[in-house]
Amino acid sequence: MMTLESVKRLNNQVVSLLDCGLFHEAYQLSLTAMVHFQEMVSMPEISNYTSSSIDEYMVALGNSRGGAAGDFVYQHGITFTSAMVEDPSTITSILIFNSALSHQLLASAMYYKEPASLYQRLLEKAKMLYKLAYSEQRGDYNYIFKLTVLNNIGVICRLLDEEEQAQECFDHLVSLLMQGVVQSGVCDHTTTHFEQFWANLTVKHVAPAA
Repeated sequence: MMTLESVKRLNNQVVSLLDCGLFHEAYQLSLTAMVHFQEMVSMPEISNYTSSSIDEYMVALGNSRGGAAGDFVYQHGITFTSAMVEDPSTITSILIFNSALSHQLLASAMYYKEPASLYQRLLEKAKMLYKLAYSEQRGDYNYIFKLTVLNNIGVICRLLDEEEQAQECFDHLVSLLMQGVVQSGVCDHTTTHFEQFWANLTVKHVAPAA
């Protein structure tokens, strides 16, 4: 029977595959990890934990990845550590986030190489998963996680020419970024993230003439 530790190991394998650029393999394994965890969510031994912060497990990387439009995409998966609190909402959000990222990076790797319909389906699925990951996380302490999800959804919406939705995401992103600027310690801890997210907000996409 699949255990919680086994699911966490699957998740960490997904992150390793993403780091190696094996996006299709990461995409497939991320779905497997989510299915196995879904089978376990009703188990009493993993249902009574308090929420924990996702932010401390998120890596501030210089090796960012640009989307097809040149936008910054936070590309690093989130790894479980042995010290992590076994909180179902945190586990769920991380599993879903890594699957969303796998879909997004696989789509980016397929750009100009595969049928446009497949590229679009992968981006649509990634967007849906990011929204689900955002809704599953709890509390006000997943600050970087929220920024990351909003940023990546905004980039996807731009690629899908959904400018109104993209603007909504980036407006929300601006609001959260401004909150971080006025909070002591937050800006110093997330400087790399802040710079990249702000850069995305300066990208202008001109709508086609009517």
